[in-house]
Amino acid sequence: MKILFLRHGEAQDDIENRYGGWGDFPLTAKGAEEIKDRITSIKNLNISFEKVFTSPLLRARSTAKIISDSLNLPLEVFEYAKEQNKYGVLTGLEKSEANMKYPDQVLLLDKGEYVDGSERYEDLTGRVRKCLSLLEIKGIESCIVVTHGNFLSCLFNEFIGAKITKKEDGGWVLVDLKNGNVGPEQSLGIEFESTIK
Repeated sequence: MKILFLRHGEAQDDIENRYGGWGDFPLTAKGAEEIKDRITSIKNLNISFEKVFTSPLLRARSTAKIISDSLNLPLEVFEYAKEQNKYGVLTGLEKSEANMKYPDQVLLLDKGEYVDGSERYEDLTGRVRKCLSLLEIKGIESCIVVTHGNFLSCLFNEFIGAKITKKEDGGWVLVDLKNGNVGPEQSLGIEFESTIK
């Protein structure tokens, strides 16, 4: 099964210096243009994608709508493709405001520790695993999944054995999913290096 995992375009939280995660921010005009610019590269893959699945968050849904309209594909909201809830109580806050309201939580985040109300990495890993298994039993040969940066990092770290070194807004990776094994084939705007020795 061929799956094109694509990161959403630039969103409002990016330019307002806010904690994103499960915060529901719209695409910026630049973000919409980034996705329109990616359409040609997707068409050039010469794959007859059957469907677009998307995270339920607005920035992903707007990205997916541009793609599904451009490629004339059905669109389905897919909860398992959602971003990691990394920020918990900090979600949606401007970073300076968060520092004033929850300095202890910002410190925990900076140290890579659990923030109140957030989703632990192992839970994200389980969700990504479930995402892959559900996609594999959908009975289709190829699809596009619009998702987020931390989701992609987890996918690479845990299921591909690689570390993402660059993930642009609108970046994508084409993978082959077979019997739960994920093999990357091509990418644009996403760079990675193997962690397997």
